[in-house]
Amino acid sequence: MSYICVPDGTRLRLSQRGAGPAIVLVHGWKMSHRAWDKAFFRLSEKFRVVAYDLRGMGESDKPDSACDFAEHAADLDFIVNALGLRDVTVVGWSMGCSVTLSYLAQRPARVTRAVLLNGPVKLLACPEFPYGISPAYLEGLVDDLVRTWPERERAFVSQTFRSPHPEHVDWFTRIALQTPLDVVIRTVMHQAKLDLRQVVATADVPLLAMFGRHDPYYSVGLGEWIARTAKRGQLVIFEDSAHCPPVEETEKFVAALADFIAAACVP
Repeated sequence: MSYICVPDGTRLRLSQRGAGPAIVLVHGWKMSHRAWDKAFFRLSEKFRVVAYDLRGMGESDKPDSACDFAEHAADLDFIVNALGLRDVTVVGWSMGCSVTLSYLAQRPARVTRAVLLNGPVKLLACPEFPYGISPAYLEGLVDDLVRTWPERERAFVSQTFRSPHPEHVDWFTRIALQTPLDVVIRTVMHQAKLDLRQVVATADVPLLAMFGRHDPYYSVGLGEWIARTAKRGQLVIFEDSAHCPPVEETEKFVAALADFIAAACVP
């Protein structure tokens, strides 16, 4: 199956490989399922791995729809149900953390384990919760995108990696440019409205925070907050990564995820 059609007629690009416990990989802002390539290959040796492109991004349809997180969560729920997935581990990376937590809030019974990888719980920082970006940074980012798209996208993508390899930057830039500018802006503005701290605090599933030590957006302090706030929280730190451990430290990421799933399966 290369595409799955959700109830409103939108086709979502989907890839699945392997057999075993199910893992659903949810990519980040302006990305696609292809950003998981290196980890997807290794994980599929032991797991049934599903990765898909969020609506409006990658190779999925680009409908004139809300692009909000209720919509993204509903799409994820449809995929899990349509594929008959059970005992599911949902892994959200970057903006995919917002999708994962929104889904966990809407359909808690469908999620067995969740992983929050280098992404926000609340995008905008505030005095009582400093683990996000500032409103001024977001305003400047959006303004810059509107004025300069796509000239500065390569420079933005390069911040994803601690040691940006030219091929990695080229790879992720080409993925990012598959997302239309209106979707880029609408999605992040919807994300800025979210406050998912209560979902983390009340989720009754094992919840693993994975964070790169050198992430320019979300500090390890956020991972520590998740691990101590969640009822069954855990933390893994990737010492040689910035924003994308699945590419920067693929083997460690795959091993840590496999260990998390195995430990959570023990009665």
